[in-house]
Amino acid sequence: MKALNCANCGANLNYTMNSPITICQYCDSVNVLENVSIKIDTKNSVEGPPSFYEEIKPRVMLPQETFLANYGGVSFTNQGGVLWVSDSEIFFKPHKFNIGDLSKKFMKIGEIVRMEKVTKLFGIISELHITDKKGNLMNLVSHNRNSIISAIEKRKNNLV
Repeated sequence: MKALNCANCGANLNYTMNSPITICQYCDSVNVLENVSIKIDTKNSVEGPPSFYEEIKPRVMLPQETFLANYGGVSFTNQGGVLWVSDSEIFFKPHKFNIGDLSKKFMKIGEIVRMEKVTKLFGIISELHITDKKGNLMNLVSHNRNSIISAIEKRKNNLV
C-alpha cells in the first residue's frame, strides 16, 4: 500500500474513488491522476503490484487560460468559480465556499465532442454545454462563451 502525495507540495492527498483529479487541501493545487483504474482504498492508499506505483504519479494541472463561470446552469445549486483550460484538459475549480457535489468538473480536451451555446430567460442567461465521448455534460454559465470555445478548439486542434 502506498499513499498518493501532492505533486506540488508533497502532502498526502484526499481523493474520491475513481476520480481523475483531486485538490490538495494544503496548497490548493489541482492534481491530475493519470491512471485511476487502480484500486484505491478509503485510507488514501493504492493497492496493486509494485509496478503500478510508478504509473500513479499525480501531476499538477497548470491553467493557461482562466474564465469566470458558474457550474450547473440555471438552478439554486449553482457553484461559482473559475474554468481552467490547460494544454490537454479543462477543469471547473469552484470557490471554496461552495457546497454540494464537486466531482465531474474535469474533462480531457481530446474527449470533448460537442460545445453548444444555449441562451435562457429571454437572453439573460448565457449557458455553455460541453459534452465528452462518455456523455458527461459540463453545464457552465458565462458571458465568455465564445472565448471558452475558442480556447478549447485551439487546444483540440493542437492535439490532433
